[in-house]
Amino acid sequence: VTCALTVLALMLAWSVGRTIRPHPSFMDHPVVFFLLVCGALLVLRLPQIRWNAELNPDESQMVAQGMRLLSHPVPWRDMDSTTSGPLNTMWLTLPMCFGAPATWQTARWVLWGSTCLTLFFLYLALRCFGTWAETQFAVLPTLLFYALSDSADFVHYNTEALSVLLLSAGFYLLAREWTGGQPSYGRL
Repeated sequence: VTCALTVLALMLAWSVGRTIRPHPSFMDHPVVFFLLVCGALLVLRLPQIRWNAELNPDESQMVAQGMRLLSHPVPWRDMDSTTSGPLNTMWLTLPMCFGAPATWQTARWVLWGSTCLTLFFLYLALRCFGTWAETQFAVLPTLLFYALSDSADFVHYNTEALSVLLLSAGFYLLAREWTGGQPSYGRL
């Protein structure tokens, strides 16, 4: 955990320095940046992912709904998805379709993957408006929020994870269309 926090602190300091005095760096490549970002986020989230107990009743409800959805896929009749609808449960069942067990750990792995994808789409959206260094600097507050939050409301699979992912993907498509030269009905 200390190592991951050190990596995040160094990335923040490096990013501030890069925005003040830009120069080419190996970190300009998004693959390197996201390997560090997702790796640090994984190290910081691993204790919660491995925890074999319920962090929130909503998480247990989502896992139970996922098991029910796999055996009988009629969402509005056979499960109570509360106000979130069936998409969150369907997103959770994706790894279960490939053999992952229906456990809290699987749900938290899906949350980690959703968070990484959210950061990626946010990065792509902001990249439409700035340089590599500026974009990486702009993404770091969101990364720090996800990495350093220890409230049980943010570390379990929740109904907001897919919504935030879809909003960030929509923001990316809008930013790309806005900054693009020719209008594209496909992107819209």
